[in-house]
Amino acid sequence: MDGRVQEGRSASLSRQRSVEVGGQGYTRLAETNPRSGRGERDFKKGDALLRQRPALIYTFIHDHRFKCRVSKMCDAFQVSRSGYYKWTRRKPSKREHRRKHLERRIRRIFLDSRRLYGSPKITEVLRKEGVPVSEKTVM
Repeated sequence: MDGRVQEGRSASLSRQRSVEVGGQGYTRLAETNPRSGRGERDFKKGDALLRQRPALIYTFIHDHRFKCRVSKMCDAFQVSRSGYYKWTRRKPSKREHRRKHLERRIRRIFLDSRRLYGSPKITEVLRKEGVPVSEKTVM
């Protein structure tokens, strides 16, 4: 075949592609998501949900530090304890400071408008006040 992707019989089957063998016109189906030797799938991309930015993981650990030991949570999320404690003592960056300040201004404009203004109108008000901001930032 000419290398076109052939869909499996159901959504649970892996996608397969036709591979020409030895130039003799024979084809075999090669899995695009090969199994390991023990019959499991390759989880190279499967854990994307668990691979969050460390700041999100550290926030979760910080919020739950009284319910479970920090060292156990760090092991579970595969982050270092020293990284977590360094994060707790870190000063907010200029970007974080600007974002927090902007959030407060957006909330104030929204409440002052009796919760009527949406992101386009709030963006317009902020720009009139001299704040360079996009509508997507306000959303």
